[in-house]
Amino acid sequence: MVSMQKHAYSIVKKALLSLSGLTFVLSSCTESSVNFSGTLASVDSDTLLVFVDDMKTQEHIRKDTVPMYNGKFELQLPATAAYVRFVPKPKSPNSAMRMISGKPIMFFPGDKLTVEGSVDHYRVSGSELYDDLAKCKGIEEVQQKITGLNQAFMQVYKEQNKEKIDSLKGALRILDKQLKEVKFEAIKANPNSMASAFLSADLNPEQGLEAIRLLSERVKKGPMASYIEKAVMTYNRRLISEKAKLNVVPGNQAPDFKLKTIEGNEVTLASFKGKHLLVDFWGTWCGWCVKGIPDMKKYYAKYNKQIEFLGVDCRDTEEKWRAGVAQHQLPWVNVQEGESQLSAHYAVPGYPTKVLVDPEGKILKVFVGESPELYQMLDELFGK
Repeated sequence: MVSMQKHAYSIVKKALLSLSGLTFVLSSCTESSVNFSGTLASVDSDTLLVFVDDMKTQEHIRKDTVPMYNGKFELQLPATAAYVRFVPKPKSPNSAMRMISGKPIMFFPGDKLTVEGSVDHYRVSGSELYDDLAKCKGIEEVQQKITGLNQAFMQVYKEQNKEKIDSLKGALRILDKQLKEVKFEAIKANPNSMASAFLSADLNPEQGLEAIRLLSERVKKGPMASYIEKAVMTYNRRLISEKAKLNVVPGNQAPDFKLKTIEGNEVTLASFKGKHLLVDFWGTWCGWCVKGIPDMKKYYAKYNKQIEFLGVDCRDTEEKWRAGVAQHQLPWVNVQEGESQLSAHYAVPGYPTKVLVDPEGKILKVFVGESPELYQMLDELFGK
């Protein structure tokens, strides 16, 4: 009977590979080479889409279409530290793609991960990290309470019941604080655990930095070193941004900077003294940023004698930044944020954010998102 099932699974796999409209290469998964497999309940699909991103660079490195038989799947992941996400492929081209939910799965060379449960709620095992996480007590209980409250919140939000909404918001804040405390206590009790490194990235900034300080050297220098490094950078960024919120307001001096243009020339805030300056925080990955480029170019052409634009690219690789500037033919000064954390010093809450600065370097106004108000203000300043 088992032999017949395996034979049937093989036939289904071959059929899916031949019928799939996507171009892909699926590794030959012998029993010894399979390092990512699972069983997903209540899945109305015979194909799983798997997305793999390099953990250190965050670059997308692979996309696979993987056949499923009775919710079962298996494949071989590349031997590199990576984030893995998956979602069932719609059976019909007209069906909507299901959203990828939850945090990505962390895979390290040598792991042999198994996923069990539903697409929305699954358990992962087969690695030091996930086996350690399974031993953490109290976290799952609080998370389940938060999930329940979130579901209730969505319902009362639809009903627009302000009293219940405010009540649930308060309860969620209490549970969130409780969850962070439970995680912090787990880290203190298990500083030599990879699970502690994982949990340390989801705390308040001061609490998170203290938790990372408590981690053992084995964990800090182990497979999760780049993950920990990113957490430290994120926490420091949040601390800088929280402080900057008090200072990045109209009338105050704009934060200074020293960055190199795409041509390799160094610019500072003083480089633009004597002219108005529009500092545009953007990224090639940001749809609204790209959508706003035609208006930016139109107004730069109108007023570039009175105002300079400075495009500050954020969260792109240098290659993508350079390609984006060339593709969109951006005529103004272009720099990349890099490690300067300039967006944090300007307390940027989202992208795009544009900061209008006067000829003396003082902030006139901050515009979050694409706003007609920005261009109205430019017309008022220079259109006389």
